[in-house]
Amino acid sequence: MKKLHKYQYNMGLILIEKKDLSSNYDELQQHLSEAEEVFKREQAAHLIAMSESEKREENLRKALGVEKQCVTDLEKALHEMRAEIAEVKFTSDNKLAEANVLETSLEEKYLEVERKLHSADAKLAEASRRSSEIDRKLVDVEARERKLQRDLLSLNTEYISYSHYAFYFLIDAGNISSPSFLFFFSFVVLANVICDRRKSHEKVFMEQREYLLEWEKKLQDGQMRLVDGQRSLNEREDRANETDKVLKEKEEEIAEARRMIDATTNSLKNKEDDVSVRLKDVATKEKEVDIKIMKLDKKEKDLLAIEVNLNTRERNSEGSCSATC
Repeated sequence: MKKLHKYQYNMGLILIEKKDLSSNYDELQQHLSEAEEVFKREQAAHLIAMSESEKREENLRKALGVEKQCVTDLEKALHEMRAEIAEVKFTSDNKLAEANVLETSLEEKYLEVERKLHSADAKLAEASRRSSEIDRKLVDVEARERKLQRDLLSLNTEYISYSHYAFYFLIDAGNISSPSFLFFFSFVVLANVICDRRKSHEKVFMEQREYLLEWEKKLQDGQMRLVDGQRSLNEREDRANETDKVLKEKEEEIAEARRMIDATTNSLKNKEDDVSVRLKDVATKEKEVDIKIMKLDKKEKDLLAIEVNLNTRERNSEGSCSATC
């Protein structure tokens, strides 16, 4: 009887424990269902988040690749622009050196032309002075020539008159001691004197004419040389003006090249700044991608831990239920 009572007591305890276990099992089953539901939702959300994160990661990688390609292209363009700027600078320096040499040569030629112009002006003044002097001598010679011509004309007239008188006296007088013969003799002497004076005047006149012709020839030669020198100076001045024009054109080309270099340098600086900003953006985006990847890895680990815990709890619940049954 005591054993039966003890047995019944134990059976009651077992039934109470079974009831408690059943209640706990139902509660655990409900919690498990809720946990599974939560796990499924979290797993779905995790899958969606993983998919979105993978898409974002892929997009970020593509964007990062595009940015890197842009940076590479910009660096290449930057290198090409630097090479082009160096070439333009080298060319402009050479042109500037050539322009300086040309300017120095032009200044020397200009000074030489100035010296020759002063010399030509001095020669022209000397030629003008000689021309004026020759003109005065020509006037004097022409005056003397007219005077000699008048003297010769007067001598010829006197000679003809005396010849007529002598002829008449010779006809009238046949005696040597007569006054007519003496007059004839005087006339012959006077005629000889007149002839000598005439020859002397003609000789002086011819000498002066030859001297004048020689001076005129020298003057013409000097004027021809002066004209040639002036023409040569004009040609050199034209060449100097042309060289000056070329020099100004080269100076304008150099100024334009300098403006291009400045503009290219400014553009290059702006592009360098843009490249620096883009590189900073790329570095920032890389950090953001790394942070997001770390967060995704952490979430994935957390979800795996939750899944492991749920599986463990489910196995423990199933084991407890089997043991109770």
